[in-house]
Amino acid sequence: MMLQGIPRNGDGTTRVSVGTLHAGEGRNVVAEHAKLQMEVRGETEEVNDYMRQYVYDIFAGIDKAYRVKSTVSKAGESTTLLQSPELYGVVEEVMKGIPNTTLVPRIHVPSGSEDCALFIRRVIQKGGQAAFILYGCNHQGHHRPNFDIQDEQSLPIAFQIYTGFATKVNARQDA
Repeated sequence: MMLQGIPRNGDGTTRVSVGTLHAGEGRNVVAEHAKLQMEVRGETEEVNDYMRQYVYDIFAGIDKAYRVKSTVSKAGESTTLLQSPELYGVVEEVMKGIPNTTLVPRIHVPSGSEDCALFIRRVIQKGGQAAFILYGCNHQGHHRPNFDIQDEQSLPIAFQIYTGFATKVNARQDA
């Protein structure tokens, strides 16, 4: 419950997700051990650090208050999503030539920390360009047990967008 109470940060969006909690042997026995799998995310590297430190502080406080011993293990992390804005015009140009696509207004600030942020950062640090685009398809939502991207209507169009983008960018570099 205390994890859900981590104060949000004014410098970016945050998220707390508790995915699993395994504890106890019976309904009337105090659990000897418990295992919690969860994540915190922040929009930037600094907000991620803020969230992560709060988790460590909460567990240190619980350890002291209840005289228990916890171990917190970091399984992964993300970072600030860097971008190459000049690529968005190319994506939009490609999409205009593909039937059944609709351009929506650009989102200038990515929300939350995406898993691809580490990959994009590495590409840009190595002198390349990278951009993050959202493409909608028919599914029940991400990070859900019924997640399924077997969308035979949307995925072929997305494939055309990505291959069209790759073709256009590679043609520009060859010229």
